[in-house]
Amino acid sequence: MPLIIRNLKTSCPCVTASLKLNKKKTPYFGTEGSPKNWQIEIKPQEFGELELRIDLASSHVKPGKLIREASIFSNDPVYPELNVTVEAQVTD
Repeated sequence: MPLIIRNLKTSCPCVTASLKLNKKKTPYFGTEGSPKNWQIEIKPQEFGELELRIDLASSHVKPGKLIREASIFSNDPVYPELNVTVEAQVTD
């Protein structure tokens, strides 16, 4: 049974997230998540890559430790919502 990703969103406007699968890359999604009825299918034995992009010019980013999350919503019966945390040290 394939894994169906139904939504991808981030915890802060300073972060956007994209999935890469078989050399195809989704648009970047932010705090609003992906559009309604959007989905991507990952078949057994395939894998995808999650890319997070931080906008260091955002007013939400200050010098110091930065912790943000991306949430992946899928048809996985065990983990229908998976949160990925990214940490960075922001300097002037």
